[in-house]
Amino acid sequence: MCTCILLGSGTKLRGAQTSIYLASSPDVEGVSGKYFGDCKEEELLPKAMDDLVARKLWDISEVMVGLLK
Repeated sequence: MCTCILLGSGTKLRGAQTSIYLASSPDVEGVSGKYFGDCKEEELLPKAMDDLVARKLWDISEVMVGLLK
């Protein structure tokens, strides 16, 4: 049973509701390495699991934050 409750639209609490649910619900105790949105587990897009895409994002991020030129 999901104990997630809507805390109001557009508020900081609404934005934090999934984090609060994951930190406090016994329903997800011991769950690790999963993606959650709106208090439920969601499937990742294949692109999110692509090692080449991840490497490219990492490389671009290093340049953008000034770690590499």
